Formats: sequence, C-alpha cells, structure tokens
Amino acid sequence: MDKKSILLLTKYYFPLAYGGLNPGDCTTPIDIIYLNSKGIFPDAAMSVGHSHAVARLRKAVAAADPRAVADAFIVGLQPDHCVHRAALRAYAVGRHFPAHSFKPHTRDNPNPACTTCGMAAEIETAPAYMELLRHRDGACGFSDQPFYAAHALEMFAASDPPSPKREDYQRMNKLIRILRDAKPSATANEIADRIRPIVQGNKYTRTYIIETLGYCGILETPDHRGFHDGWVRWIDNVRPANRNNEMDLPAAWWRGKDGINLAALRHFFPHRQIRC
Repeated sequence: MDKKSILLLTKYYFPLAYGGLNPGDCTTPIDIIYLNSKGIFPDAAMSVGHSHAVARLRKAVAAADPRAVADAFIVGLQPDHCVHRAALRAYAVGRHFPAHSFKPHTRDNPNPACTTCGMAAEIETAPAYMELLRHRDGACGFSDQPFYAAHALEMFAASDPPSPKREDYQRMNKLIRILRDAKPSATANEIADRIRPIVQGNKYTRTYIIETLGYCGILETPDHRGFHDGWVRWIDNVRPANRNNEMDLPAAWWRGKDGINLAALRHFFPHRQIRC
C-alpha cells in the first residue's frame, strides 16, 4: 500500500484528528476515486460472526510457516516495513487459539464478549481498515480480535515473504539487548520509548512491537502469561489499575525485573544470527 493511500485511509477511519466526526467526513470524492483506483474500497463493510472468525483463524494458523513469519518480523523492524510485523502478532495469538463456541461473559450487556476469546457474537469491519492497520501500524487488532489475526495471516500467506539481511539481524539483536538490559523497574511503555533509535515511527507502532513480544510470551510475568505455553482466556485477563497504560496484556504488567522468557524467544526466533 502506497503512502498516499495510507494517509487517505487514516483520514477516512480516524476523522477526529482532521476535524470530522464520522468515517468519511474528511475524505473528498477525489480521495475515494484515488483509493478505488488502487483497489481499495473504504466503505465496503462486512459482518463477521464469532464461529466464522474462530474457524478462519485456526485454519490460517495451521497453514502458516513459523520461520517465514519470524523472518518477516525481523525485516519489519526496518523503517516503512511495518506490514511485515503483523503476521507474527497474529500467529502468536492464534497458535494455541482453541476451537470453541460463543459464551457471553454477561447477559446484561447488549453486546457481550466471549469468555474464551473476547470477541462479540458478531462484528462489523472492513477489509480496507484491516489493511490500514497492517500497513500503517504493523498490527492486526488485539488478542480479542481473532478475525483481524486471521486476515493478517491470510494476507501474509498470499504475499512474497522477505528474508532478513545482516542489518536486520543487527537491528533485532539491538532490540533484544535493550530488553535484556532494562532496569528492574522499567515498564513496557518505557521500553517502547527506548527502542525509538531502532524502530522509527510513532509511539503506537513501537507499542505494537512490545505487545507482540508479550503475545509471544517473550515479555510476560509469572502471573500474567502470553500465549507461548497455551491459550489465556479473555475472562481471566486482568488489566493494571493504571488507566494511562495503553499497552495490551501481558506486556502491560511486565517490568524489567521479569526479564526475557528465553524459551519463548528461542522458539519464535531460532535463527543462529539471533543472540539470546
């Protein structure tokens, strides 16, 4: 996706930053024509049911190549290569994702979440929006959005995955060194700021990287685990009391004293060039 399309989609889906209220308020007909010429249709919405999302993610994970997914993440640390990071995020979420039926966490809420995965019984989304998240942020939603993860893996499978070069491994090793050398009191948000020299972009793109490592179980705590060893039910997740902590779980709980889960790091990144 070219930079102009990313900008136009950002204006379309995030109008508040541009003085609008609803999607499309800040987008002109000429903008839409340009997007359509690129095969992008921001107003093409779709409804996705819980059972469909569960099946799609499990199928996409089964077909995924873990080494190619890891390679892409390493390459994705380069500037303007965000899109390559999303597959690992999705794969980490889906690796132990269980087959299950929808069980609402409460019947008092008109749109309850599933106790197992956190998804609603049905969601509205748009392919263009999911592609914006991949290309702009290197993300695919969060751990309670299985359909977004499925989409990211399916798009990755249809692409030509890149292979890391020497400088890519060097960048990844610098990232690991920052994590390993973190002060005992360091938070995941502080680490997201510290990796700024390695990973360019805004704070959200760096936050998504740290969150992804949390999903992998590389950054976790004894009481708040990632998905390396198994699935963690949505209903069992507890957020920190700090409302300013925008980091997703389990990274939101991580501190430097928790260190790196070397078993998870070696599992997801078995490359001999990665220094654990």
